[in-house]
Amino acid sequence: MGSRQVVTSQGLLIQEVNFKMNKLIALVFIQNFVSSQIQIPPKNNLALFNNMMRDLFNNCRAEFRTIGFWGHDQIFPTDDKADIVLLNKNEMLKEPSTRRIKFLVAILGEFNPDPEKTLFEVMPTLEIETMFVFDKNNSNEKSMDSIFDWFQNRFENSKFYYCTATEGKIDIVTFNTFADVAPAFWAKIGEVQFPDDDGDWSIFKAEYTENTKYIYGSELCENIIFDRTKKLHGYKIKVSAKLQNFSEPKLVVLNDLITKDTDVLRVTSMLFPMQGLFSKFLTNYLDVSVNITHGMPLYRGVDTSVMIMDGTLDLGLTPTHWIAKDRFFKFSTYFHLPCPSLFYYNIIVTHNREMSPLEKIFEFYGWLTIIVTLIIIFIAFIVIYLLNSESNSSLSFTVFECLRLLIGSSIYTRMDSDNTRIVFSVIFLYFLIIQATFFGHLAAFLTKPAYRKNVETLKDLKDPYYTAIYSHVGGQSYITDPVLLNKTKFGDFECGDYINDTSIACIDAKSNLKYLVAEYNLHTPRNFIKFSYASLTMRHNWALRHRVNNLIMRLAQSGITEFWEKKFEQPLHEKLKRKHDIEENFHRPISVADVMFAFILLSVGLFSAFLSFVVEYLLEIFTTINMFTR
Repeated sequence: MGSRQVVTSQGLLIQEVNFKMNKLIALVFIQNFVSSQIQIPPKNNLALFNNMMRDLFNNCRAEFRTIGFWGHDQIFPTDDKADIVLLNKNEMLKEPSTRRIKFLVAILGEFNPDPEKTLFEVMPTLEIETMFVFDKNNSNEKSMDSIFDWFQNRFENSKFYYCTATEGKIDIVTFNTFADVAPAFWAKIGEVQFPDDDGDWSIFKAEYTENTKYIYGSELCENIIFDRTKKLHGYKIKVSAKLQNFSEPKLVVLNDLITKDTDVLRVTSMLFPMQGLFSKFLTNYLDVSVNITHGMPLYRGVDTSVMIMDGTLDLGLTPTHWIAKDRFFKFSTYFHLPCPSLFYYNIIVTHNREMSPLEKIFEFYGWLTIIVTLIIIFIAFIVIYLLNSESNSSLSFTVFECLRLLIGSSIYTRMDSDNTRIVFSVIFLYFLIIQATFFGHLAAFLTKPAYRKNVETLKDLKDPYYTAIYSHVGGQSYITDPVLLNKTKFGDFECGDYINDTSIACIDAKSNLKYLVAEYNLHTPRNFIKFSYASLTMRHNWALRHRVNNLIMRLAQSGITEFWEKKFEQPLHEKLKRKHDIEENFHRPISVADVMFAFILLSVGLFSAFLSFVVEYLLEIFTTINMFTR
């Protein structure tokens, strides 16, 4: 019994030790498997490619976001952490394929339709940043050039990798379309020139084996999927900008290259100063060359959205108003709008309607004074006529007596009674006050400008005086009154071509009209009629969009942009202020038109005298006829 117990105890001890050893081995195996230290040897080339992709996922999965897979080989295991969309097996989609795919993997066999055509049809193509193509049978090398060209034209960041398998390794070929630069993992094997691109594309090749992940470790991701835009070495970007001394409302084709060595004065003399300085900042801080391919008028923007969408332009330096364009397409799908946005105010500009001296006199005295004056003159006329009726004074004499009262001369009517003296004393005092105020303001009536009520709102444009209104296209959203619509023309008009006519009104952004305000002394309302925003424009998937946007924000936050605005608009502000000071504090020379009102008054007086003479003559004839008939 004792020996049996000993044997049993020893057996239990051995079993316990074996159990602990097996548990330890299992834990080590699981730990190594989780940390990817133990990897199942690949049975074929597809498995080796699968291992390479798994290594990339473990190193930089956060950058991949939604992963698209195109092919018939199911190389990806189930992974709840990976957001994978199977593009060619709709029944296996986890979610609708409208998700934006950043990372795409394609497996090509011997017989494949054109992958670019298929991908363009079945997926949203605007968001792809990285694409791996594995040619498992090495049978698609001839079509790779067209795939590279297609991918570059669609996505422009050129993170495209063509993979083939030879002798237990993966050969990877990629391009850098921006500069002849790549990490040490890559070796340059040549260059290629595509007809749609200005520069050469550098071709790089690398090999991936089972030991690659151990050699590069945590730096595997940044060595394979490297940033092509980190070092640009003078890469050309195609830009449109405003030109100095150019006013035609159209685009002009240029090919003017701005580099680090280009003189700043030459740039600012050719382009709108702020856009010229920003171009120099691009060359210095991003290490690029700015190719001004298209120019536009200085005081008018020209639509370049189509040219940006089709790749003719990379960047538009002229701010674009997007409120009107948002009706036709969702611009955020096709364009990247940098921050901060620029804010614009749409205003109405019209000519100041200067009043004549007679209108100034009328406005100064008002209707009440004029009516009271007429009543007093009428009373004076009756009194003078009755006082002189006994001496057979003529009607003309009475009229001239009233005119003498108006001009401040003495009258010849006899004032024998106290009542008459009191009446005429009041009349003289009244006309003395009127004459004092009139002569005191006569210089201002003749020389100082004064204006009628100018246009402040859209309703004021209903005045029949305004025969036509020229508005930008966006004005259709707030000009809805039928009366205004009948005389409003919408389009990209140049207000300077029409504003010479004082019956014309223009509606546009304040920045487009402020130069005309200074040149023609136009009136601008106190309040703007519409607020809008604008920004520089870049393609939505342009590889340099974020770096350019960061530069714009740095210039704005540092105050450089505001400094530029004040510096280059200072002459305009001084001109406007000088015009305002002249209007407020100085009198202009007297012209014939200014004293025309005196001739009008003289004509009225002469006409009154002539009319009195005719009436008096007719009365005398009538009296003579009556005497003979008796």
